[in-house]
Amino acid sequence: MTSIQASRRAHRLSRRPELTVARATVVSVSIAVVGVASLSCGAPDSLVSQWTELVDSSAFRVLSESARLCDQCLRLEHLVRVGDVDGPGYLTDVEEGFVRDSAGNYWIGQRGEIKVFDSSGRFVRVIGRPGNGPMEFQYAQPIYTDAQGRVHVLDVGNSRETIIDQNFSLVEERGLPGPIGRAEPLSDGDRHVAHMLLRTAQGIGLPLHIFDGPEVIHSFGAPTVSEPQNAYTLRRTPTTDRVGHLFSVKEIDYEIEVWTSEGRRITGFRGPQLYDREPRQGAWTPDNPPASRVMDIHADAIDQLWLGIRRRKEAWQDAAVEVVAPDGLVMLAPASGLMTDFFQSFIEVIDLNSASIVIRVPHDGNFARFLDDGSFVTVTYTEIGVPQYVVSSPHIVR
Repeated sequence: MTSIQASRRAHRLSRRPELTVARATVVSVSIAVVGVASLSCGAPDSLVSQWTELVDSSAFRVLSESARLCDQCLRLEHLVRVGDVDGPGYLTDVEEGFVRDSAGNYWIGQRGEIKVFDSSGRFVRVIGRPGNGPMEFQYAQPIYTDAQGRVHVLDVGNSRETIIDQNFSLVEERGLPGPIGRAEPLSDGDRHVAHMLLRTAQGIGLPLHIFDGPEVIHSFGAPTVSEPQNAYTLRRTPTTDRVGHLFSVKEIDYEIEVWTSEGRRITGFRGPQLYDREPRQGAWTPDNPPASRVMDIHADAIDQLWLGIRRRKEAWQDAAVEVVAPDGLVMLAPASGLMTDFFQSFIEVIDLNSASIVIRVPHDGNFARFLDDGSFVTVTYTEIGVPQYVVSSPHIVR
């Protein structure tokens, strides 16, 4: 592989488009989740009061590592590999829009269009085309399937939400309030919580917003006074649980906050620091190494949070090559073009009641996203460099 090829692939994987989080409705894929209190390898050291009863609205609880922290408590079940090596099912971009609909089909955003694959990974069809008209997209990002089986697609390029039914037909289009970063539907099916950087008087400087179509209902999540204010440090990844709590995590700080469905803060949890020097946006260099970060967060039904984390390897520079950009900037990229040369993925499970990390399991792939039922998506490449997605289901084992 040439340095130019390595640079292009590194760019595809390292860039962070300010778009949506991929979510899916629960389909007939079971996850054998056993309460961690019953796990011999991952039981909390001690239980405290129910975390939802906390009143420390401005505080952070420091996450401890359980004395029985388990690194072998997950069994991964491979569900499907999505993406063809050629033809219409070839994936040209590695994007964040990835959703599984109520029929088990996988929808993958590919900038100006969406590619759909069935539950076995067989290519089905293309939806949409580049443009500004109905069913045309600039940055198609499917995010979730609602109770009626319709897929909601956010397109920040057209500042529009497109709703598509099970027959792949247009149902409705709605405007968006701003440049959506990461979004998650609320339980009522109409409102969303999202990371956005708004320029309105009510929203400026606040990273989280509840919105319904183009209308912002509430903005919240004020950062600390000492925190530098920029698009990098303000990034949040939101998720919700089944009873309406909102969770948000700072991608580079391992700092989790918990909110009501109306944006009132309940409490916070702070995990181990992910960096030894403050990361900056821009090209990777010895003075600005790749940043470790939380890739996604998922709340299950038994007071646990699941995190997909990508940590920089200590010897990352040994796998790097220098690449010269068109403007003459010298930067570092993986020699193989694969992010796994620079990063190790981990899945971590937090018990909220004991404020402890009970499971930490390394994962060989390049972790991308959780789906609604707790299964997760990993980016991988074929021997000839074609991107594909692998969907796996984690099972907690005794």
